[in-house]
This record gives sequence, structure tokens and C-alpha cells, in this order.
Amino acid sequence: MRAVIIENFGGHENLKYVEDFPEPHIREDEVLIRVEAVALNHLDIWVRTGALAVKPELPHILGSDVSGVVEKVGSLVRDIKEGDEVVVAPGLSCGVCYECQSGHDNHCRHYDILGLKSRGGYAQYVSVPARNVIKKPSNLSFEEASSYPLTFLTVWN
Repeated sequence: MRAVIIENFGGHENLKYVEDFPEPHIREDEVLIRVEAVALNHLDIWVRTGALAVKPELPHILGSDVSGVVEKVGSLVRDIKEGDEVVVAPGLSCGVCYECQSGHDNHCRHYDILGLKSRGGYAQYVSVPARNVIKKPSNLSFEEASSYPLTFLTVWN
């Protein structure tokens, strides 16, 4: 698949366009999304420059704020269908621990943000847990929808 990756930490010159990055595989509780839009978030810059204590495995795909169309769904996914237009809630957690079950998933020991440690949306496709997928409001373009996720998460919290 096509993607913009980083192979080293540093400036924008480290962003590299590739056409043959492996397409993500989905697990039974995940969906594969064809990315239609991804917003630039300051998190992307921090990750790219290596400014954070948490560093992803390289090569890495940035991008936390994603909208797109569902291409595939895992066998356990019921509420999301192929062809649905969606936005990704980028806060990733286990979904089963006490913190997650009590509505404090951002306190999960396994918490991640799409594009931080996990591969993000600067690519043709991204896979995420189905619980992180929200149907895109029809009155929003993909570009508008992708401008909301992480910014909204910060304000809401």
C-alpha cells in the first residue's frame, strides 16, 4: 500500500513516501479502513522528531486523526459494515480492564494513541479496533471529520 513513513527521527526531511508498505491485517474485533483524509496533529511532529519519551518501532506511520471508508470487518464486528463512512477515535485501550470498563480508558495500562506507538493514518489503509470507529456524520466531508478526533478528545477530557 502507499504510505508516508519515517525510518529515522528528525525533521520533515525524514518523511518518506513509499508505494509498497505492507497492508495491515485485521483481527476478529477490528476493521480495515481505506483512509480518505488524515489531519496533521502536533502529535505527529513530536513523534517524528523523537521529542516524546515513548518512541514507536521504525519504520513508522504517523497520523492520529483519520476518516475513511470501511473496507473489511473482523468476524466479531457487528455494528460497523463494509462501506460505512467513519471517523476513528484515536485513543486505543484494551477495553477490558477496570479502567476501561469504568469509562476511564485513557487510564488503561495499555493506552496508546493511533500514530504514537501503533501505525497511523498517513497511509492508504489503517486497522483499528471496531470500538474506536464512529460513523461519520453525513453533513461532514472526510476532511472536516478528520479534523475532530484528537482535538476533541483533548477538550472532552
